[in-house]
Amino acid sequence: MSNFGNMKKERTLALFQPIRYSRVNEVLKDKGTEVTIWTQYNDYKKIREFGTIVLSPKSSRIITSDDSVIEKEILRKLEDGGHICILCDSDSDKDSLINNILLMVGARIISVSRAVTEINIRRSEFREFLRNYGIVSNVFVIPKEINVNVICTTRYMLSNPDLQNTITKFQDNAVVGFTIRKEKGLITLLPFHLNSSIHASDLVKAVLETAKALDTHRKNIIFEPPSWIDNVNLRIEEEARDKISRLRHAIESRKNILDRQLALKSILWVKHDQLVERCMTLLNSMRINTLKNDIGEEDFWILKRNKKIVICECKGKDNNLTREDVSMLDIHRDARGHCEDFPALLIANTFNKANSLSEKDLPIASNVIKHALKLNILVLRSLDLVRLLNWYQKRTTSNRKIMNYFTDNAGWMKVSDKIEILLQ
Repeated sequence: MSNFGNMKKERTLALFQPIRYSRVNEVLKDKGTEVTIWTQYNDYKKIREFGTIVLSPKSSRIITSDDSVIEKEILRKLEDGGHICILCDSDSDKDSLINNILLMVGARIISVSRAVTEINIRRSEFREFLRNYGIVSNVFVIPKEINVNVICTTRYMLSNPDLQNTITKFQDNAVVGFTIRKEKGLITLLPFHLNSSIHASDLVKAVLETAKALDTHRKNIIFEPPSWIDNVNLRIEEEARDKISRLRHAIESRKNILDRQLALKSILWVKHDQLVERCMTLLNSMRINTLKNDIGEEDFWILKRNKKIVICECKGKDNNLTREDVSMLDIHRDARGHCEDFPALLIANTFNKANSLSEKDLPIASNVIKHALKLNILVLRSLDLVRLLNWYQKRTTSNRKIMNYFTDNAGWMKVSDKIEILLQ
């Protein structure tokens, strides 16, 4: 369970743009709450000493004119489990630091055309603060996948209906105060207005009320249900879980099918022994039986009723097939005691390093086809074999017809939107 109730009471730093406040970098204390307030320049590295940072619009200018510096410190603070509170007024949408902090979670701020005083308070710890200082000047767009703990809402309607549909809502009201989690820390945004001519005591009160509300908020906020909640089951919930389980099993089954098909297509990029093994597996998937002997004169045989009927070799080529490649199969056929009448199949993975399908699909050279025809050898590119498998899977050809192609033909067996035996 992810709650922040175990967080110790952190030192709080409040940054306010220069106003009529003569005391600089003062430490305020009230009933166990301690806040340091900066209204004039201080070293940004000292931010690391505080667990909670309260930012008002333009207050980063107190530290540095470079927002990226303070932004990096804030991100570090969130990674360490700190709490960043942003008080949003009519200038907040133009404050680059506030916009950048929101961008850390994919959110953005939109100013409203007029200030709104009516607020629906959802978190009681902020009731006093919002009654005194809560004036709405902005609405927000927060990604739906982010878990938002809503602090307050308003019924304000934007004049632009498209924007109105995108802003984050709770029970049809615009969310104007909220807390979200970032890394190990929290980001809280609150509507806020404080007159620049206020007396020092009013600023002290506002700062202390902010710090007290944030302390209580951290103790009570819960972003995720407790770990034991799955032991409390509802019927519809159980039915949904069962369906998810069945769907997950079906998806895994389909993924296994995709993996097997990818393995069959691997003859388009592998070489050597892998190419031989994958070609045999592909032929087996079309119910064509194969046999591999360890003699080395050939790669494998095609069988019919356990009888060797086709001698087969596989060639992995970075370029195209050559006459020499074809002649080598003829030599191996002769070495195994078979004459030219015995069917021979040469499977060539041509252009193995092709960068495109069109390059992979370059044809066998005419003189190589004629040479294969002369030697009674049928040449089949790995791409042709994969396409032949597709024909078989679509049931537009059969195991018997494929076997007849292999035993009764020589030349190039070209497979595309049709199956052709090319003689030159």
